[in-house]
Amino acid sequence: MRVRNLTGTFWPSAMQERLLAVALDDPQAAVAGWQQLRPDLRLDTLEPGSFELLPLIYRSLTRGGLDDADLRRLKGVYRRSWVTNNLLLERTKQSSAVLTEAGIPALFVEGVVIASRFYPTPGLRPTSAIDVLVDEGDEMIALEALSEAGWRAHSERARRGSIRFLFDESKKVCVLRTTLAIDVVRATAGLSSHALMWATSEPHVVADVDVRVPCATETLYAVCVMHARKEIAPNVQWVADAKMVLRADIDWERLSMLGQSTGQLPRLRDVLSYLGRLPGPKPPRELGKRLATATVTRRQRLSYRCTAGSMRGANNLAPLVAEHLATSNGSAIGTTVRFPRFLRDRWNLAHTWQVPIAAGRRTVARLVSRLQVI
Repeated sequence: MRVRNLTGTFWPSAMQERLLAVALDDPQAAVAGWQQLRPDLRLDTLEPGSFELLPLIYRSLTRGGLDDADLRRLKGVYRRSWVTNNLLLERTKQSSAVLTEAGIPALFVEGVVIASRFYPTPGLRPTSAIDVLVDEGDEMIALEALSEAGWRAHSERARRGSIRFLFDESKKVCVLRTTLAIDVVRATAGLSSHALMWATSEPHVVADVDVRVPCATETLYAVCVMHARKEIAPNVQWVADAKMVLRADIDWERLSMLGQSTGQLPRLRDVLSYLGRLPGPKPPRELGKRLATATVTRRQRLSYRCTAGSMRGANNLAPLVAEHLATSNGSAIGTTVRFPRFLRDRWNLAHTWQVPIAAGRRTVARLVSRLQVI
């Protein structure tokens, strides 16, 4: 099942693939897979990002009739997830209400709404977050509105690029974003990078109230775009999410169009190929063949490599290169020439000549931070 020659550092490890197979396979195959991997598995020292699969694994094993000492522990994880997610659904309702009252159009992209929409029961997807997408021009008003629902940013460090992390008194998280990712190209000039998602959004009932969510096709697109990339905290939950969304009615032509028009085709192509090798619903084979021969520009390939963690020796600047590629156009020479000015504006510098100095300081700061951890 292991897939070779895929770009990126975000793919599941060999053990995580075995856990995914147990979580996603039919009950009898899941039990057999669990019994084979269990001697090599330590539940107390799971790889980062693996814990979130345990409720799905619990469901597969109980459906397969397994009588195992681990089931009680796995059931506890599931029950905690069920309680937390029901509380988060209420927080989603409150957050949607204050944003609506403030006149802010908002899409609830993932987090607990993924659990309530695409999983058999909400407890099968552990999370502590709700995830809200708004237009860039509405960000500050959205922050004020969400504060009325008890969400606060602990510090400016709670921001990462276009994403803000807000917290409530119980330490639940509200992820407020203005784009799915920094390298998403605007399909139409003058519109937001997620304008196409708005066009097909739909209502979803949360705690007796309609909130706005992307349709299934756009949800699959969003899961791939947001998580098939290098992240600070590794997590393979996105793979399970994608497989769950695949059970819905997907408009494959539109998905392909979204990938092409927003510069995400190389990412989607790799993800769909990978999903096709895991148990459960799979993308159509003819789509994979078509994507394999689709035209991918050098700009798209470079952007993908920059965000996938495969640019050796350039990890500090690579995401900024991808962001610049997404927000610029024209020839390769022109794009390269404009990059220092982009960094000047991105880092709030007064002069372009300060860019090399600022880049050096950032590199030193990261090295010092790593030494302190050691």
